[in-house]
Amino acid sequence: MTSKTLVVKYGGSVLRDGKAIRRAAEQIKEEVEKGTQLVVVVSAIKGVTDQLLDAAKAISPDIPIPVKDHIVRLGEEQSVRLVSAALIHIEVDVEEISVESPSWPIITDEEFGDAEPILDLCVWAVEIGVKPLLRRGKTPVVCGFVGRSISGAVTTLGRGGSDTTATVLANCLEADELVLVKDVGGVHTADPKKVKNAQFISDLSAWEACLLSANGSKVLHEKVFKYRPPTLSIRLVQEGGELSTGGTLITGGIDEMKVNENKVTRIVFVGKGKAEATLDAASIVADSGSKIHRITTQPDVTTIYVEGTPDLDAFHGVAQKHGFKAMTAKENLILIQITGSELEEKRKKILDNVMEKTVEAFFEASSVTLVVEEAKKEDVLQSLELSSTHV
Repeated sequence: MTSKTLVVKYGGSVLRDGKAIRRAAEQIKEEVEKGTQLVVVVSAIKGVTDQLLDAAKAISPDIPIPVKDHIVRLGEEQSVRLVSAALIHIEVDVEEISVESPSWPIITDEEFGDAEPILDLCVWAVEIGVKPLLRRGKTPVVCGFVGRSISGAVTTLGRGGSDTTATVLANCLEADELVLVKDVGGVHTADPKKVKNAQFISDLSAWEACLLSANGSKVLHEKVFKYRPPTLSIRLVQEGGELSTGGTLITGGIDEMKVNENKVTRIVFVGKGKAEATLDAASIVADSGSKIHRITTQPDVTTIYVEGTPDLDAFHGVAQKHGFKAMTAKENLILIQITGSELEEKRKKILDNVMEKTVEAFFEASSVTLVVEEAKKEDVLQSLELSSTHV
């Protein structure tokens, strides 16, 4: 019977002191004793990376980024040694893996400070370095956040780098689950540190989790979804609890690129009118069975994008009722909304290739919305290397 394989990541707030590290070691041992193969990824203890950067800046404010990478990796190496020592103390057979180890698995490009793993090379490195350790019954403990470039230089993976490390390893190992150990346990309906009655969520789709991450949730970094295969489940669990059960389970795939388009009319109220106008506008649209796609407000300008061709007389009445000076309307527009895991790679292309072809554009954490004249729609889609098959 094949053993279950888990990649388990411990963040810096979980490894905050010796007592917490011992608790993490006991959590790992409990899972290993079930016969599970574990690869453990650790971040620097909370505050250590900042201390290292502060010390570097005190030496010189102009230390090159490659040198900074070489310095801050010490935080993760410290965690690897401390967690490994705690595991050895309770008789778990461990293997420390730091960036200079022969078994090092994360190979990156040369973008110091924000390097990207090269997945094909990581698969190869895991095959020859990490899998043999698992076959020998060892529990590898790996530095998160850190990479080694093709040329052998130390790199770091940018914000959320330890989550990236763990996800790449889970991908390369074809792990059963990626487990992220959190001080707040799983995902909640709001940040439990800020909202008293935040409720625990037992399951999320990958797309829901991606939207939360892209819009500021600190539960996991959005880079996770770049390297996560659709079949990989992610479990977020409480420190000290079981690793393979409970918590919040994230499952399902995410479209690489999804494009929705709708024919809209742009209505603009000009002047210092009342904010209540948007409520009346929404009521008009709801009564007609149509839909408002977007409302934006600026000083002296309120813009409403309405699906189809709305009753302009009714909207003019709203403008007059709430004190606006005038109203304009532009019909035959197409509102194109782009989402998906490859969105970040499209943002620059949008800025470079299609901005001059748009009436208006909106850039948000989890989507890009373009408003174009109907006659220019196909040209815009072709410029972005999208086609009507995406729509």
